[in-house]
Amino acid sequence: MADLKVVIDEVVALKEVQDYVAGKKILPSRRKALNGVIDLMAEAISYGLVVIGTDGSITQTLWEPIKTVDKKIALETLVYPPRVAPEVLIQQFKDAKATTHSEKILAAVVAHTGEPKGMLDKLESTDRDIMEAIGFFYLL
Repeated sequence: MADLKVVIDEVVALKEVQDYVAGKKILPSRRKALNGVIDLMAEAISYGLVVIGTDGSITQTLWEPIKTVDKKIALETLVYPPRVAPEVLIQQFKDAKATTHSEKILAAVVAHTGEPKGMLDKLESTDRDIMEAIGFFYLL
C-alpha cells in the first residue's frame, strides 16, 4: 500500500465537497448530519484519491487496487457519473434485494459505476469507506 501525501490543501478540498453538496440542494439540517461523510470526502480529495469533475462526476482512485491472482490490476479506479437513470437504480435495488442502508449504498454504487458487486466486495477497508461515502451522496 502506497504512502499517502497531501496533494490538495485540506481547506480547498473541504470547500470542494461543500460546493458539491450545495449543488445537490440538501437542507442545512441534513447537511449538518453529513459532517462525517463530508470530512471523509474532503480528506480523500486532499490525498488525491477522489476528484469531483466540473460536471458533477466523481472519480475514485483506489488506494489499494484490486489485483487478479496473477498480480495484474483488475480495478484501480471507480468512475461515478453525475446521474443515473432512476429505473436503473430501482432495478439494481430490486436485483440486490437491498433492504438495509448499506445494501442500498452498495446497489447505488453498482448502478453508477457499472462494476459488479463481487468486485466491490474486494475493496480494502479505506477504499470501501470512501466508496460508501460517495454512494451515500447518491441516495440523498
